Amino acid sequence: MKRAFTLVELLVVIAIIGMLVGLLLPAVQQAREAARRMACANNLKQIGLALLNYESLRQEFPAGRKGCDGTCFYDNSVKSTGRYASTPFVAVLPQLEQMALYESLNQGNVFPCGTGETPDSTVSGWDSGNYYDAARMPQASFRCASSIIPDALQSTNCLTGSKMYDMVKSDYALCAGSRIPTNWSGRNMYYKYENDGVFFYNRAITSAEIADGLSQTIFAGELVDGGNEMSRTSYLVGLVFRTLRAADNAINTPPGTGITYTYGNYPLNAAFGSYHPGGANFLFGDGHVSYLSEGIDYTLYQSLSTRAGQEVNKETY
Repeated sequence: MKRAFTLVELLVVIAIIGMLVGLLLPAVQQAREAARRMACANNLKQIGLALLNYESLRQEFPAGRKGCDGTCFYDNSVKSTGRYASTPFVAVLPQLEQMALYESLNQGNVFPCGTGETPDSTVSGWDSGNYYDAARMPQASFRCASSIIPDALQSTNCLTGSKMYDMVKSDYALCAGSRIPTNWSGRNMYYKYENDGVFFYNRAITSAEIADGLSQTIFAGELVDGGNEMSRTSYLVGLVFRTLRAADNAINTPPGTGITYTYGNYPLNAAFGSYHPGGANFLFGDGHVSYLSEGIDYTLYQSLSTRAGQEVNKETY
């Protein structure tokens, strides 16, 4: 006579299986997150190699924003090419094997973001379907595998008062240095155009100017919640607090907290951070990527964000 499981035995087996699944799930989730973090680091690595290839061709790195903006202290009457808003991400599209996209984006010259800044003070010649189709194209190279930003983004035109330039989000930002403006008065204004990092408005930095060494200088890092108004960013347009960030605040400082500047009723902190637990991936000038802990010494973190601070860092990152 065959002996069947009793109800108690069956319940015990189910409980054991449930316990095993409960033990395995965190390990599976950790393995998945590790894979996503590695994929994210690889994205930054490819961006770093593209920046180095760009520099080898032009003997300089691209400016954090190709031109100035409406508060340009060089010449507030500047229009057209003087206010191109292209980011280094756009500049290196050819090096990322995206030449067709680069050409579609006005040969890499992304339009400015204010009415009256175009060649004829209108949107004529810029407000084109081809340009916007290119701008709407999501780019995997600028997206973290753990990102929560949706692909369905804005489709309106910033030149008519909305945010066309903001359509395609990015999970990465360039490092402007150790400081970002906390207001638009006095010396603070100059942080947009003259900062102690590598990427800021209207000026390209050469390798010779990076006296701290490429391997000790942060070029780019991750950010979180790029679709949120307090952390909004885009790979297309170089904007302070957005695509250009700094080491004012510790890694993983939540959007809207810490040292902030309020713009349009939103507190902006320009912090780097990630969807990965405990820290974030950072790209350094020699092309290597390191995962920096959110508990990194603040003075050390700031020193890594500068190009010529003459700090002596004992460790290699």
